[in-house]
Amino acid sequence: MDNFSFFKIGWDHIISLDAVDHFLFIITLCATYRVAQWRKVVLMISAFTIGHCATLLLSAFDFIPLSGKIDIFIPFTILITSLSNIFLNNKAISSYGNLSKILITVVFGMIHGLAFAGNFKAMLFSADNIVLPLFLFNIGIEIGQILIIAIYFTILLVINKTLIKHHYTWNTFISGIGFGVSIYLIINILRA
Repeated sequence: MDNFSFFKIGWDHIISLDAVDHFLFIITLCATYRVAQWRKVVLMISAFTIGHCATLLLSAFDFIPLSGKIDIFIPFTILITSLSNIFLNNKAISSYGNLSKILITVVFGMIHGLAFAGNFKAMLFSADNIVLPLFLFNIGIEIGQILIIAIYFTILLVINKTLIKHHYTWNTFISGIGFGVSIYLIINILRA
């Protein structure tokens, strides 16, 4: 597998139809922010990628044992984000509150990364080293996430100008979708 393949796998990890959980997490994370706050969301998504990258790196060097049971925690990251959006609604986040939200997002990125770590580790068997494939994989993830954010905020801008004037209504709508789908995902994982 050539190095560019790792970029494409990272991109597909976010953009493909199989990435519903990841896509939903990003959208739910965005829901509480207004269009003018897009930079904060990019910072949050970068924090998510750092967490994601950290667990892939740690698992590649066998510092973290791999477990297929981690998948149950991914919908919980969406559920917690949804509930946080609805009940906290990003009210006057202080620099301390923003830092804690960033740290939580890093942890959620670690959970998502750990769920993919087994697949990534298997792909590394064909790589000469780990640094470049890991870097390219995460660049693919980051660019895919930024594309989703750009599309999301473009849609939000249009919605704000035409349909919904109160951001709390939009936040509740998107967070409600995140909540409902995460419950559905949890039930399906528990049934499997």
